[in-house]
Amino acid sequence: MSPEFIQKHKLKTTPLPQPIPICNVDGTPNKNGAITEELEALLTFGWHTERARFAVWPGPDTVANLEQQSLIIGHLWLLHHNPEVDWA
Repeated sequence: MSPEFIQKHKLKTTPLPQPIPICNVDGTPNKNGAITEELEALLTFGWHTERARFAVWPGPDTVANLEQQSLIIGHLWLLHHNPEVDWA
């Protein structure tokens, strides 16, 4: 989750007990550094609502540098919930 999204929505983060290092695909350390905070929020998808934990990315970009994206939903969540996506 990006810092801009957190500030805009006045969300409260908590420090992680240990930073989570992030590496690029080539194995080099990411320029934005490690993930040092997280937040817990309600995530609603259709009729389903659940508490989710989000890692807070310290730099101006998200982990994948997706520019306009505010957060990235993890692969495990997508596998578990298997949402139908209308790509149009």
